[in-house]
Formats: sequence, C-alpha cells, structure tokens
Amino acid sequence: MTANAAAPHPHRQHLQRIITGLNEGIILLESDGAIAWANASALRLHGTDTLDELGGTPSGYRKRYTLTYRNQHRVPARQYPLDRLAAAEPFDELLLDLERKDDEEFLRNVRASGLNLDGGDGADYRVLILHDQTEQINAEAHRSAEQALREIEERRAQAFRLAPVPMAVCEGDTLLALDLNDAFAAATGASAQDGIGRALTELGLQPYEDMEASLKRGESARNREVTLAARDGGQLDCLMSAEPVMIGGQQRVLLAIQDITERKRSETELLTAIEAVMQDTSWFSRSVIEKLAQLRAPAPATRDVAELAQLTSREREVLALMCQGHDDDGIAQNLKLSRNTVRNHVATIYSKIGVHRRSAAIVWARDRGITGHERARMRDKPPKG
Repeated sequence: MTANAAAPHPHRQHLQRIITGLNEGIILLESDGAIAWANASALRLHGTDTLDELGGTPSGYRKRYTLTYRNQHRVPARQYPLDRLAAAEPFDELLLDLERKDDEEFLRNVRASGLNLDGGDGADYRVLILHDQTEQINAEAHRSAEQALREIEERRAQAFRLAPVPMAVCEGDTLLALDLNDAFAAATGASAQDGIGRALTELGLQPYEDMEASLKRGESARNREVTLAARDGGQLDCLMSAEPVMIGGQQRVLLAIQDITERKRSETELLTAIEAVMQDTSWFSRSVIEKLAQLRAPAPATRDVAELAQLTSREREVLALMCQGHDDDGIAQNLKLSRNTVRNHVATIYSKIGVHRRSAAIVWARDRGITGHERARMRDKPPKG
C-alpha cells in the first residue's frame, strides 16, 4: 500500500487500517480528487504494485486504464467512477470491464460503487469500492458455453434420430456401427441398440468397391450405389453418401443412405418396354411417329443441335435406322455396309452421346426429334420443277 506524500489525517489512518485487509479493492480520494490511498486488493485488481501507477488523479487514471460497460460501450471520460467521485456526483453500482492501455491481454471484470463520507472532523472521505468479478464472469461464460454446446448436441442427436433417410455413424476403418437412426432400423429391421457394435455389412449393407479403404483414408463419398438388405428379406437399391466427422475428439464417419429402389424399378421397366416396342415399330404409322417427335421437340434447342452436330451423317443414318427398330444386320443391309462396320458405328454413337444400351440411344434420339423416318420423307419429296 502506498499513500501520497502528505501525512494522512488520524481519522483517515483509522479508516485505512480497517479496510487494509478487505478483499474488495478500495481507493480513497482527496477532496480535490487526487488519489490518496489504495489497498492491496485495489492495486492487484489494476495489475500494479504502487499507488503512482494508478495515475495520481482521475485524469491520470484515464490515461492508463480503459473502462467499458458490459454492453461493450466505452465509458465516457467524465463518467469514470473516479471522476464522478471527485465531482461529488452520486452514481449507481456499475458493472465494468477494466483494461490496461499498455497491456492488450489484461482484462478484469469489476463491480464499482462509491461513497462520500463525512468523518465529523471536517475530513471528507470519498471512497471507490471495487469488487473483482472476473472469476464469476468467466465461470458464468463457461457454463453458458457448456449449456449451448449441450443444446447443440441435443439438437444434432434429435435431427440424426428423426432424419427421414437411413443414417449411421460408424468407425471409418472397420465400419462398426456406433449409432443408427430410426429410419435405418425401420429399413433393415435392426434396432438401434442391437446394431451398435456390429459391422454395417452384418446389418445388410453391401458396400461399393473399395469403400472401406476409401473411408479409412478419410475420403468423402457422394451418391455411390450400394444395396441394403430390407427387413422383408428383399434388397433395396440405394445411393450412399459418407463424410468424415469428429465426435468426442474421435474421427468417425457419418453415412446417409437414400432408397432409390422404386426409381430404379421404374427406369428398368421403362427401358424394357422401349426395347420390346422397338423390336417392331411397323404398327406405328409414319404420321403418328412424326407428330410425336414434333410434340416432344417442336424446335431443336441450341444444346440439342450442338449434340447432334457431333455425329457424322453416316452415324445419324445408323441412329435413324436404330429408331426404326432395325438390328445391326438390318442396318447393314439398308446402308450396304458390313456388319462389323455397323457395329463400329454403333459403338462410336454410344461413346459420343454417353449411353451404353440400344434402348437408351433410341430414347436420346427421339428426345431430339429423330424418328428414323426423316430419310424416307426426304426421298418421297418431289423434286423442284
């Protein structure tokens, strides 16, 4: 503790002895506003050992320390507690953040209040009382952060459990299930509790090629085709996505599985029907086919034109005959080509338009207005006179 040079009044000495050992920080001001004395708690609260480092006056104090309200607004210069005490201006208890201007790391949370005392001997005592609330504020912030994290985890767990698609959390290198949601249990018949600790392959998942090695390397996956054993004994065609996640400081993998069984069945049935129909299109009248083509593609879009332009005239002829239902031998006979040449043309067409089956090529062509009867229409058109 340090006092200013003038010898303190006996009553002030008595007051100082009373408050020396208090845990609260106490700063005494002279009637002219000069800082006269501070106890050890006040000095420690300000991160200093001597009274002089407090600045000597309210103005000197402001040069060394910054005060901020808890709403992050700076305390105006003349509204510092020492300034208000020096002006004999009463103020309510203040909650403040105390910072040193020469130390960016320094921060204390304080509760400040002031007293103006009349000693009865002509001495006027102006006392600033500071309560250090740093630990309390930090503890409250820590509790709030923990509570927020718990709420976030609860919301995540609830979203996982109630997600409408099968989901699982597993170990990336072994595919051991650590958690399964309700949709996974409903799809496979394996309860969330019984499935934990078992490999997903035991629960009916047929992984895509190199899946375990990929997940072990921490790689993500998007819409990879897998199958999942259904609770009725059937197989579900699915798309699976996987993402590495950190849970409890451990590297895990989150899997999301989308059932596309009905979609694939519909696609298969459609392609089968098209293949069956394309075996013999003679029962279609030319006018019906042309009208259908016009309805589906009334005016070729720029994209369609560009895609058709990548085919040579011979490849378009081959594609047109495919649309009429001719097989390779029939196309060879129509174009007077060898069967091997036709097969090469067909393979090139598949490669250029990105399909793998004859039926898919026919669908692609008809989407772009190719019916196979354009050549016949051109042949039938009378020459200009």
